[in-house]
Amino acid sequence: MISIAIPVYGQQQFIATALESVRCQSVSYEVAVMDATPDDSVQMILDQYAEIIAYSRHGKDDGQSSAIQEGWDNTSGEIVAWLCADDYYFPNTLELVNDFFDSHPEVDVVYGDSMFVDASSHFKMYFPAIENDASCLPVRDCIAQPSCFVRRKALESVGGLDVTMHYIMDWNLWIRLYRSGAKFHHMEKCLSVTRVYPETKTNGMSYDRYCEVNHQLKQGASFSRRVRGLLGMFYCDLAENKKNFASDVVFSLLTWGVYAESKIFRTKAKYKYGLELWTNKIIDTCEINQPWYHSKSPKVVSLTVLPNVEVTLSVNGHQVMCNHLDKDAAQLFTIPDNLAKNEHKMWRFQLRVDEPCRLVSFVVM
Repeated sequence: MISIAIPVYGQQQFIATALESVRCQSVSYEVAVMDATPDDSVQMILDQYAEIIAYSRHGKDDGQSSAIQEGWDNTSGEIVAWLCADDYYFPNTLELVNDFFDSHPEVDVVYGDSMFVDASSHFKMYFPAIENDASCLPVRDCIAQPSCFVRRKALESVGGLDVTMHYIMDWNLWIRLYRSGAKFHHMEKCLSVTRVYPETKTNGMSYDRYCEVNHQLKQGASFSRRVRGLLGMFYCDLAENKKNFASDVVFSLLTWGVYAESKIFRTKAKYKYGLELWTNKIIDTCEINQPWYHSKSPKVVSLTVLPNVEVTLSVNGHQVMCNHLDKDAAQLFTIPDNLAKNEHKMWRFQLRVDEPCRLVSFVVM
């Protein structure tokens, strides 16, 4: 059984999708929801999912880390995970993870890929920092938190979460597990969807967050790696928080720095599902598989590429025609009614191009 802790503070606009993504799973699970929202806005939604919630608490707590640990302490699954209220799983995630743990008893930690979307669930990119080899953990976080699952006995052997941490408790846990000798396995599957938007805690430019990261890096990284790590975090934060001319300039300078570093050190580009990580460059073909938990099926796909080359789009294995090119160079595709009836809560999109380009936007609506 898999125990899933869901800490909540507000996020009433997202929690239903998170819970729906759990309810559609086909293996045994326990859900613990710790709601620190001052009002009853989240509780009203939780009432609709009472049958899948094994433990629930509404009231003030000591922070997210403490709430997650509380959820694990009040459930009994052999595998544990946590899902932030604004993230969600792919429909077959728990089945894939459960089957792998059953067939590989020597593995303590399983982690997979994750898809980044915005607050409206529009695709942004795949989690770009992913690595097959967990040995890089002491110097950088290469694991997408909602796509990571841990054996309870391994978790307990390192003392659980550090409840004094507020920003990088996941990374800290992965490092302690790695140093304890836990065996990690990267599953080449997208297991979760992570919302990335300015209001998220880990996407804000908090001084306390930078202090936590710096303190963690001091324990395993050289000074130069520490500086590079902090600059890299600052760069990612700026990408979501450019609010004025000064931040635009700094972001542009850092972008040129990243580009120069890749040329000087001949860094090889990495791809996931046909998309270059960080840039969304397409060479010829890429795949975007999106979970869909809305009551109504999608009708239209709008995408933009630069340069604006013609894109051939297939939906669930069927090619659909581009029926409009709007003034912003977006290519619009209408999903036929016979494809709109999808009971598997998953939409498979394949994009093909005749020359390399960069995917700027991909919106399913």
